[in-house]
Amino acid sequence: MSEKPEIAVTGMGFELPGWGERPILDALDGPVAYGELDARGILGKKGLRYKDRATLLALCAVQKALQDRDLLDVDPIRRADIGVCVSSNLGNMDTVCTVSETIRAEHVDRTSPMSLPVASSNVIPASIAIRYGLKAINLMLCNGATSGLDALHIAAKMLRSGRAEKMLVVGVEPLNAISERLLIECDPEARSGPGSRPGEGAACLILEPIADGLGVEPYGTLGGYEFFAPGASMRTSSAKPDVWFVPAQTTARARSHVEAAQASELADVPVVDTTINTGELYGALGVFQALVAPLYLRLTGGRLALLSNGLTFGDGLSSLQLRI
Repeated sequence: MSEKPEIAVTGMGFELPGWGERPILDALDGPVAYGELDARGILGKKGLRYKDRATLLALCAVQKALQDRDLLDVDPIRRADIGVCVSSNLGNMDTVCTVSETIRAEHVDRTSPMSLPVASSNVIPASIAIRYGLKAINLMLCNGATSGLDALHIAAKMLRSGRAEKMLVVGVEPLNAISERLLIECDPEARSGPGSRPGEGAACLILEPIADGLGVEPYGTLGGYEFFAPGASMRTSSAKPDVWFVPAQTTARARSHVEAAQASELADVPVVDTTINTGELYGALGVFQALVAPLYLRLTGGRLALLSNGLTFGDGLSSLQLRI
């Protein structure tokens, strides 16, 4: 393996409850009307009891990605060197808040013994690893609006360092009364616009280093990554992209950043805001962008996409390039 090999996207899967088998690019054309989550229809009946909604959504997306990469119906030993990196800020907050309220109002003895084990923030990647026999590095990111692209960047680092042969990168956010309340009430900035409604879903990408005998045509490759802390002077990449997947346009900071870039270095670059139709995907947004981007580039004849997350909830900005 070279010192810094290119990292390819070799498999993908997603789950939007009620979306069915429709292509994900349809979500750019009109509002997503969320429906029932049919986890049993995707995963089967076994092993789903006591799983929270975020974990079920993530498992559905992972199942589809592994199937896409022909890694589902194989000897489990072939999956042992796969790692997991999950991005979710609201993942199991419904469980955490419900258990905490029960303890506060009554007593710890009144909590369910089946709820406490899934009150840990890393329950999603742990559940994925256990179900599919993934024994490489296992990571959970809960670091705000940049989390999805951060997860892709960190997973690429794990591959380059040899910590895994492949990485599953999952972005997931659930929609329930608690997550909706947290999204609406806990943002220090005023929120407005069509993307400010809460959304939900899961996206999974399989990443692996490009090497001889990859055995599959990649969807695309990851390019440069940048992060700008809150209040820092922000800029865009020097390479002009064919499309810009912008941060959720739900705050004045986010809208101002896009307007300034379009008036200068990104003039005439088409802009895509996936949250207009899906609603706020928060920690899952970056992974959804990376899933949609190569499909969008192939449809439009482009070669380079710029993905950006952040500028909501007081966060900074992260950007990642993706090429096909």
